[in-house]
Amino acid sequence: MRRLMLLRHAKSSWRDPTLGDCDRPLAPRGEKAAPRMGAFMRAQGLVPDVVLSSSAVRARQTMALALDALACAPQRIVTRRLYHAPLDVLFEEVRGLDDAHESALVIGHNPGLQAFALALLARERSAEALEIARHYPTAALVVMALDIAAWSQLARGTARLEHYQVPRALP
Repeated sequence: MRRLMLLRHAKSSWRDPTLGDCDRPLAPRGEKAAPRMGAFMRAQGLVPDVVLSSSAVRARQTMALALDALACAPQRIVTRRLYHAPLDVLFEEVRGLDDAHESALVIGHNPGLQAFALALLARERSAEALEIARHYPTAALVVMALDIAAWSQLARGTARLEHYQVPRALP
């Protein structure tokens, strides 16, 4: 059994119109949401062995703040390939993980991250899965159990939803 967690980057700032999209930092709301999600993960025992993150500034900041609150130091892989990655790239990146890692956290962007979650949860019919299809806000976390022996076996419909958490629903 493996666990895959998908965290959409926290809310980004549009304050400086001269910055390119990849260079936009977190907004104050995002700076608050990312550590709250990390604290939620810590409380739930959701500790990743490895983190794959987009190279965008807002994704890297989300990763740093969440992992600081999670109080763990997993292997970190930051790649430009995850910046607004389409579904096929997300599958490739996760399938390429070392099988020594039993749990992974992916930090990325919509619409790709939402499409990835829905593809993996294709057999899931819960109210939470329907909510993911309807709305995957910034800093939202999807946690899935995967009944696969190796990351290379990751395919559509291989996941079972364990958690769907949005920052606004946290105390």
